[in-house]
Amino acid sequence: MVATFRIASFAGVVLLASCASHPPGGSCPRPRDPDGPPAARADGRLPETARPLGYTLAFTIDPKKDRFTGTATIEITIPKPTQHLVLNARALHFTDIRGRMLGEKAWTHATSSPRKSHAGLVDEELVVSFPEPMVGNAELTFVYDAPFDDELLGIYKTNEGGRDYVLSEFEAVEARRAFPCFDEPVFKTPFQISVSVPNGLMALSNTAEIERRTDGAFTTFRFAKTLPLPTYLAAIAIGDFDIREGTPARGGKLPLRIATAKGKSELGTSALESARVLVDGLEDYFGSPHPYPKLDLVAVPDFAAGAMENPGLITFREQILLLDPNNRSAEAERGQWLTVAHELAHQWFGNSVTTAWWDDLWLNEGFATWMEHRVLDTVKPTMLAGKDAAADALGVMDADSYPSARAVRQPVRSSAEAGEAFDEITYQKGAAVLRMLEQWIGPNEFRNAIRTYVSKYANTSVRAADFLNVLEASTGKPVSRVASGFIDQAGVPVLSFVLDCGAGSPILNVAQSTYRPLGVSAEGAQEWTVPVCVRHSNSATQECFMVDKRTTSLRISGDTCPTWFHPNANGAGYYRFDLGLDWYRVVLHESELNIPEKMALMSSMFASVKRGGANHRAFLGTLGALADEDEDDRHLTELTARILREISHTYVTEETRAPFRRWVGKLFAPKKKRLGWGEQAKGESEDTVLHRRAVLYALADLGEDANTLAEAESLTKRWLLDPASISADAAAIAVDLASRNAPPTRIEEIRRALKNAKTPKDRVTAMRGLTGFNDPKTLEQALSVMLGDDVKRQDLRYTFDNAAHRERSSATTRAWTMAHWQELRTKFPGSLGARFVSIASEACTSEQLSEAKTFLEPRTKEIEGAQRLFLEGVDRASACTAQRAAHPLRAKDFL
Repeated sequence: MVATFRIASFAGVVLLASCASHPPGGSCPRPRDPDGPPAARADGRLPETARPLGYTLAFTIDPKKDRFTGTATIEITIPKPTQHLVLNARALHFTDIRGRMLGEKAWTHATSSPRKSHAGLVDEELVVSFPEPMVGNAELTFVYDAPFDDELLGIYKTNEGGRDYVLSEFEAVEARRAFPCFDEPVFKTPFQISVSVPNGLMALSNTAEIERRTDGAFTTFRFAKTLPLPTYLAAIAIGDFDIREGTPARGGKLPLRIATAKGKSELGTSALESARVLVDGLEDYFGSPHPYPKLDLVAVPDFAAGAMENPGLITFREQILLLDPNNRSAEAERGQWLTVAHELAHQWFGNSVTTAWWDDLWLNEGFATWMEHRVLDTVKPTMLAGKDAAADALGVMDADSYPSARAVRQPVRSSAEAGEAFDEITYQKGAAVLRMLEQWIGPNEFRNAIRTYVSKYANTSVRAADFLNVLEASTGKPVSRVASGFIDQAGVPVLSFVLDCGAGSPILNVAQSTYRPLGVSAEGAQEWTVPVCVRHSNSATQECFMVDKRTTSLRISGDTCPTWFHPNANGAGYYRFDLGLDWYRVVLHESELNIPEKMALMSSMFASVKRGGANHRAFLGTLGALADEDEDDRHLTELTARILREISHTYVTEETRAPFRRWVGKLFAPKKKRLGWGEQAKGESEDTVLHRRAVLYALADLGEDANTLAEAESLTKRWLLDPASISADAAAIAVDLASRNAPPTRIEEIRRALKNAKTPKDRVTAMRGLTGFNDPKTLEQALSVMLGDDVKRQDLRYTFDNAAHRERSSATTRAWTMAHWQELRTKFPGSLGARFVSIASEACTSEQLSEAKTFLEPRTKEIEGAQRLFLEGVDRASACTAQRAAHPLRAKDFL
């Protein structure tokens, strides 16, 4: 029976067109909920009691106080009669909750009860109960107060230069810390936001300010209604900002500004320029204008994330956004272009078109990661971003080879799992899969499909299937079948190729299996449908095939046996390859290969070593051939150094350390002679500067070259006296390396440099030097500085990581972390502590691993979003331990 409802009043009755137990036209009481509110769902989502239609948020925020207040009014629609609504709220204290049916004047008071979500560690759901059932369209009003968050999430405050700033960070599921809401990305609604702050402070939000009103000691800023947004993209920023206008993008149609802490706006010139250029480049790629009416870039003094793509109010850690126009490093400038490109790509992919749930996060972050390289290859080709994308894909294959690796698209059933989804699998593997699909489909066809998708689903929430279906419909290729193997299961395929020229036309026989290094057991058989593109000497162009069976044969062109072949053209395929006896065909003809192909060769051959295939000595010879002193490609040098760091950590013993160092010196010293330190270099290419960085770090940390370390010390002494006396590029390397053998007095010198830093980059340079010591006692003293005020909550990536993941300092850092665990957790509470769990990954003996597991396992369970990081660290350490035992290197291997 279909019944027609008319709401008489919020607390009254529903009149039915007909009622089985009452005469027509009579009133029928709405049934109460006999079983109470619905239980928390096992999939981590809210029970379907209501759906939001729009938010009106009014905040009163005084940074001098410990708490802020808010009023949140939410328009909702209720699909069936209920007395109980379930929303998200975390650490909010409610003083009044009311509701009424839309259009009615009378409000009804509600009671509320917080509860945990399924598998949640803290209360983050709120059950709101009314005395009578309700159904249809209604509005809820919440009056509440809440603490400023201490995890740099929700709404939090920080101080810079004696001035207070308040920022928001709501991704992934942190809007619930700021206001009651339906905190799921499937719900996109308009937001009407106003913020009251003490006179003299400024408030910013996603949209333009439309009214400013002063009443006593407070000024209220009211902002235009937003386009439909999920809760995680609403944003505010409060403080005594410097605002600087940039040249508008889109031919003058898109207002562009930067907001900085007081006195820092002059450092924002390059950020404004890069944003303008990138908006134009992205509009050209997407074939549609920037989706939002304004663009503010906010440099945040204390920010755990690198950046956040809030529409109209993109926030960045200030080290990324603010660069000295007279002395900035190539590393910092490159980081700025990449990060701004990433966040701007989100405006189309993630903001305008939003994924409906966190299991499809890869479609936001993987796409933005792919797109940052794609657009930079167009607007700033000298960055060689495409080569970086190839290197990133090779890097993430290591993490994807362990049992702890999750699928790109994996169920997300809790806040912790939502947080864990922001990892290299989502970003780098997601981007690598898109890069592979683009090569297979074709760049123009891929772009046209992207344009169709963005246009079709603007201002909506979608699933990954919607994206893949558009690609499939636009190209006529089985995109869903190919993509599913890479995004719905973890792991990396390894394709073993054997060239057969015995029956006329040459044939490549291919066997497919799952790549696992020694020490890691494979779990079950896996299969992929792999687009394989091959280059070989018989053809001027690549030939592409589909490998979708355990074994298959690929007939390549030509009537003679090719002298060489490369089974991953342009390094674009997401797979390892093994060539058995045919490695020599590629190695001897490496001059025929482009750089991504050389990197894929180097990476796959080392992967073969790690799984017990190719031998170490043959591989070291190949490494020397591919990255010899005459090879002048930065990407090959960086990959060589990365592989050698792993060899040093895993396979080199004290007995083989000296010949290993000499081998490293022989490989890199000629490059250093050519590149020097560049402390006063002008007009060099970014690629040259970054190449120098890779060479100097390799010589200092792997070769432990005395001359390089002495030169670093000399430059550092000059920098400590005057940071402007040498280039930012030279300083960024030297100050860190000089600490390796520096005395304990260097700690106070670095602390003074931290306090006196005139730019964010100088501060980062000092922080890296703070934890660069090799001597255990000196390093312990330096690590203890992190517990004080010199190091901000955001700065672990520059301090802790620098010590925890360097071979000579990792054991000391691991022991110090365990000894100071409680102090660290006090300063870095909640999810900020997830970084400390990574110490397990550097263990490489059974004893080290056992100690780390015993200590960390129970503590990891108390930190949201840390479980997978812990498991991955254990896997890495287990593999290292097994490989060290299986493949000890000998001194003659380095001859």
